[in-house]
Amino acid sequence: MGDLVRDQLETEGWRSFEIKKKKDREPSCWISPDGKWYNVPVAFHGTFAWHVVKDLKSISDEDLLKYDIIGKAGDILVREFKWIMIEDDYFGCGTIVRGYQNMSEAQYKVMKEFFGNKPLFRGWTVRAMWLAKEEMKEEGKEDERGIKDGYNR
Repeated sequence: MGDLVRDQLETEGWRSFEIKKKKDREPSCWISPDGKWYNVPVAFHGTFAWHVVKDLKSISDEDLLKYDIIGKAGDILVREFKWIMIEDDYFGCGTIVRGYQNMSEAQYKVMKEFFGNKPLFRGWTVRAMWLAKEEMKEEGKEDERGIKDGYNR
């Protein structure tokens, strides 16, 4: 499977992972701020993020290596570009959602449509994440890049 994912990223690009039909969506994915869903196996979240960041930031391969962005691409995609990363519940602790603090309305809608009221990590529903994000915003706990205290709290 790994070779297939890498080959698709190299030949067709990251945009080829977009899933438009709800029935084809999987709980291991990336969601763009405009609500586009990209099925990505958990083992390839970093590789996918690297390709997206490289494209969105228009960074050369040399600069990516120079600044060690490859290992940090997921953080950059979540923090700077406000994407949401979802990891399926592999260990029985719940589906992990990173970046919900900066969730856009489009991301909320597509996540709510997929997960409904199912409890995710720590028992939170998508609605609870949205309300927590709004509450943090009202309390002034965010700056221009999002929530001040980190993206995974």
